[in-house]
Amino acid sequence: MKDLGKKIKKDAGNLKDKIKGNVKEKVGKATGNQEMEFEGKLKNKVTKAKEDAADLKEDILEKVNDKMDKKDSKKK
Repeated sequence: MKDLGKKIKKDAGNLKDKIKGNVKEKVGKATGNQEMEFEGKLKNKVTKAKEDAADLKEDILEKVNDKMDKKDSKKK
């Protein structure tokens, strides 16, 4: 259950970062502030990269656990 709490916290943080990025990008675009628009786009890209890395980590852990379980079941 501890891991679920961490995942929820990370997901909430990522959502917050996505919202911040989108707001900065839109405000920057609307006001002609290229720096703010760029910061928003950058925040969105970084958030996406964090999500992709977390998904990859989760997939790898799942596959490693499956392999270990199969190996353990063969020993019995």
